Amino acid sequence: MENPALASGMGNVGYTLMERYKVNLTLRADGSSMVGKHNRWGLFPSVSAEWDVRKEPFFSSVPLRIISQCKLRTGYGESGNLGGISPFNSLQLLSPNGVVPYNGSSTITMGLLRNVNPDLKWETRGTFNIGADLGFWNNRIIMTAEYYHSKTRDMLYLYDVPVPPFAYDKLLANIGSMSNSGIELGLGLTPIQKRDMELNVNVN
Repeated sequence: MENPALASGMGNVGYTLMERYKVNLTLRADGSSMVGKHNRWGLFPSVSAEWDVRKEPFFSSVPLRIISQCKLRTGYGESGNLGGISPFNSLQLLSPNGVVPYNGSSTITMGLLRNVNPDLKWETRGTFNIGADLGFWNNRIIMTAEYYHSKTRDMLYLYDVPVPPFAYDKLLANIGSMSNSGIELGLGLTPIQKRDMELNVNVN
């Protein structure tokens, strides 16, 4: 019977200075019975910051109808993944694998179902981003731009292993990493904005 256990806890702290500088810190802790006994818990921090440039004194002379929004933001965060693990993957299991005669009767023999990996741990993805949000003519036009870079480490994969030294020819382990990055651009238009009707067009 499969009955995995998962426990999570999260703490968050945010601070705003002069209504235009914002910092947010988060720490998440996840514990699972499906990872190895040496790595039950995974810690996943994140931090983000935002600067509302539009609220700076030097911007006060610019009318809102021209530049209504100007924000710069950045952040880094980590998250965990157990998608490649099923219950008991970190434990050594036995299963019936044959029948042999013993003292005049048939006896069922047992064999290893999989290799044990007590060091199996969370697959972790870290993402960094930096971007800007601009609004014009009372936010009738909104433009966004963001650069992101993410890296996944300790990737979970079922590897082929030699027999011996392993008892079974497959082993689920954390090996390898993968990264990707890119630029995201967005444009939002509000060509019609009336009391009883509004039309928004968004493209990214």
